[in-house]
Amino acid sequence: RGVVELHEDGKITDRIMIDGGLADGSGESVTIMAERAIDLGTADAAALKETAAAASEADADFLNAVIAEL
Repeated sequence: RGVVELHEDGKITDRIMIDGGLADGSGESVTIMAERAIDLGTADAAALKETAAAASEADADFLNAVIAEL
């Protein structure tokens, strides 16, 4: 689990929280296959809190980690 930052011209253009999966890097590109991913730039903390309250423990743990990054 962690945050992936996308960069363009030395600046962060997007942040995505991922959970599970794998990453493959080659040259100047990286491919990430994640079990779960949420775009931190468009995530709604209130909606995530509501969803986490009704989610399984593993899903709630991930959603709460996302909320902490917002």
